[in-house]
Amino acid sequence: MSLVHKCLMVTMSVLCAGCGICNGYMGRTPVEIKNGHCTLDGRTIRVNQSVSLQDPCEEWTCDYVSKSVVIAGCSPTEAGPDCKMVDGKGDYPDCCPQMLCY
Repeated sequence: MSLVHKCLMVTMSVLCAGCGICNGYMGRTPVEIKNGHCTLDGRTIRVNQSVSLQDPCEEWTCDYVSKSVVIAGCSPTEAGPDCKMVDGKGDYPDCCPQMLCY
């Protein structure tokens, strides 16, 4: 594979990843790390690992470097004309509401 193709693939990957981030919210909550785990709201997450949750509909990642849990969630969305919001099912991101249009 040529250098140009490799650069194009990397650029497209970054753009696609960026689009996913734009479709939701991200936050960071400081936590104490003990025995290689973050604990937030009674949930324990291994350092540098993620858990996908249903309630709340979020993904939590234990970040050792920043000593925090990074939280990613669904974007707030309003239904457009001739559309309605339908609850998702399962863990994040499947639990995010989806727009259903007629």
